[in-house]
Amino acid sequence: MKSLSLLILSLASASAMSAAQAASTVSASASITGLTLTLVDLDPLDGIAPSVTFGSYGYYDNYGYASASQYDGSNYGYDGIDFGSTTTNPWTPGAASANSGAASAAASLTGNGSIDGSSLLTSGSATAVGFASCTATYPYQSCGQPYASFGAQVTTPYYYYSGTITVSANTLVLIEAQGAVAASAEGGGMAQTFDYQNLPYTYYYGNSASASLGLSISGPAASGSGGGSQSSSDALSMSSYTYWDGAHWLSYGYGSTTTSGSLGVSFVNASDADMLAAFNASTYISGYAYGDSVAAVPEPGTYAMLMAGLLSIGAVVRRRRPG
Repeated sequence: MKSLSLLILSLASASAMSAAQAASTVSASASITGLTLTLVDLDPLDGIAPSVTFGSYGYYDNYGYASASQYDGSNYGYDGIDFGSTTTNPWTPGAASANSGAASAAASLTGNGSIDGSSLLTSGSATAVGFASCTATYPYQSCGQPYASFGAQVTTPYYYYSGTITVSANTLVLIEAQGAVAASAEGGGMAQTFDYQNLPYTYYYGNSASASLGLSISGPAASGSGGGSQSSSDALSMSSYTYWDGAHWLSYGYGSTTTSGSLGVSFVNASDADMLAAFNASTYISGYAYGDSVAAVPEPGTYAMLMAGLLSIGAVVRRRRPG
């Protein structure tokens, strides 16, 4: 009768978790739009026109990817694709998208092939899939936890180290854009199983989503001699998580309270020669949503049989020990 009661309880838990599963979702986005490059001539009399040249220092000049995956407790699904420019121009447009059914993601670099007007865009969402079930043949056994996840990134120029750009002599570089990030997580997953006394035991899996973006530029000191360095960066980020408070799934977040706003970085070459600097623009997102699983109570005596088997093995090992 006790085993029957526990079985009924496990089925009731499965029904309740199925209802909770429908609300298990995550989403995220990060975008840098309307990039503009402004050059200021610090010495109009030197006869040198201010300029910035983007070089090519690797296989990819820019890079982006999108991935989506899911697991329903027995079957795994994945879709992913990336893009990268090999045209020696980091502002060459590209796009990637992925869809696994329960999750999707997209990444793109748009524009006309120059920094001015280019945008970096990433977005994704996922909803927990499936409802895994199994028989708990040993204590605390849980079924494969269903989940759905996504990820996406765009970065340009792809290689971020000194030498990414060349700044002409006596030039102030100002790069500006608009940035926006968003991340949302709701619900979560539960795994119902049993302990050594065949009593219900539950694991809780919270969902998560995050988004970040940034501009950065760095290089030698403005004078170009005597050592030293300069750097400038601007970024936005946001993360959202869920947790089980004993009765409900609750959400909380971290990151900037301003999810959108203006971005700007600057660099100064006050020397009489060209200067190498490192510039990078990037967006990144990820998310994970869990489903539910339930392990049905084993037949009466299953744990006893398991323990008996372990004791038998122990007895054999003891008999084989040298006296």
